[in-house]
Amino acid sequence: MKTLSLILMLFFTHFIQAQEFEKTYQIGIFSDLQKFDNALVEKVKKAWLLSDLNLELVKLPAERSLRDAASGRLDGDIARYSESVENYLDLIQVPIPIKTDRLSIYVPAAKTCFKLNNINKMKPVGVLGIRYFKRIYVLSDVGYEEAANPVLAFKMLASDRVDYTVINQEHAEQLMGLTDIQLKKCFKEPFFSEHLYTYIHAKNISILEQLTEGYREVFNHNK
Repeated sequence: MKTLSLILMLFFTHFIQAQEFEKTYQIGIFSDLQKFDNALVEKVKKAWLLSDLNLELVKLPAERSLRDAASGRLDGDIARYSESVENYLDLIQVPIPIKTDRLSIYVPAAKTCFKLNNINKMKPVGVLGIRYFKRIYVLSDVGYEEAANPVLAFKMLASDRVDYTVINQEHAEQLMGLTDIQLKKCFKEPFFSEHLYTYIHAKNISILEQLTEGYREVFNHNK
C-alpha cells in the first residue's frame, strides 16, 4: 500500500511539473508596439525562450492590456513604464530594463516651437493607457486631449486641436511615415527619459527568477 501511495505521489508530482513546463504564458502587448518596435518585441521573445518558458503575445489596446494583466486575466504585460503600474499591486516587475525611452516634445512642422516657460499655455495630446502623459497633462492650464492610439494623436496635431505631444524620436519618425503627418522636435535634449520593463502577474512569481536571468542575458545587464 505504501508503495502504491509513493508511486501515485511521484506520478502527480511529475504531472504538475510537466504542466508548469508546458504552460503558455499570455502576455499583453500594446497593439501598435510590434508595428513600431519589432526589434524590441523579438528580444523579449528571445528572453522567454532562453528562460525555457512558452510565451504568447496578446494584442490589445494599451489600457485594456494593463487592466487584464493586473486582474490576472493575462499573465503579464510586455512593456510598461514603472509609473504606469504603481497602483497595480499584483503586477511584479522583471527587474531588467528592456529599453530606455528618451521622450521629446514634438509640434506640427509648420508651427514654431514654444518656450518651455510657456508650456502651461499649450494643450498637449496623449495616448490612453500610456501613463507618463499624466505628468504632461498637469503642466497645462488650458486642458489636454487623450487619443485612443498614437495615430489618432498625430491626426489631432494635424487638425490644430492641440499644440504638442511627447514621444521618442524613433516612434515619431515611424508615425510620420505611417500617417504622412510631419512633426518637428523642439529641443535638442529630451524632455525626460523613462525605462521600460516587463511585468508579470503575482500568480506567476515562481518564474520571476528564471525569467530575470533570461532577460539579463538578452539585454546585457550585469548582476
